[in-house]
Amino acid sequence: MKLKPLLIETLWLLTITAVSTLICYLLFGNEIFKNKLDINLHDTYFVTQSAPVIFTLAAIISFITYLIRASTQRYTLKPQNLITVVLGVLLIVLFSQLIAVLSYFSLSEAMNQFSGGNNLGNGWNVSPKLATVKDKNEFNFWHAATYILLLIQAVIVLSLCKVCYHWGKSKSTAISDGLLNDKI
Repeated sequence: MKLKPLLIETLWLLTITAVSTLICYLLFGNEIFKNKLDINLHDTYFVTQSAPVIFTLAAIISFITYLIRASTQRYTLKPQNLITVVLGVLLIVLFSQLIAVLSYFSLSEAMNQFSGGNNLGNGWNVSPKLATVKDKNEFNFWHAATYILLLIQAVIVLSLCKVCYHWGKSKSTAISDGLLNDKI
């Protein structure tokens, strides 16, 4: 493989990482350049390292960019297709880990609801339930976020199937036409 396509793809990835860092800077300010990032999200205070946030955003933007680039090139460029597939698998793994974390919070919230909701805060529960307290059928943020991430994973898998199908189709067309060259 020639050096020029690898250099071009490296520049694309570095540019996308720089754009992701800029977006994170606009969202979080100078906190993104510190070792720890504090995020206050829906009654929960998250403390995480800054680098995974930047790299996750970079992976999402890179996957979308490379998916568009691969489709405009008709899936004939091997480096683009390979990077698209690797980024797609990386996103599936990242979202699986995020789903595991969300499941933990969902389970924690379910345990609070299972305790009857009449917890006095000092380890004592009111039993039987007070007549004035009604059962609430509330919207569960953690379940909704989990289902949204599962839907995003399904879209990524379908996109990867499309990329691989068209990539293989372009290879077989080039081989049957006798046009096999460096682009495949």
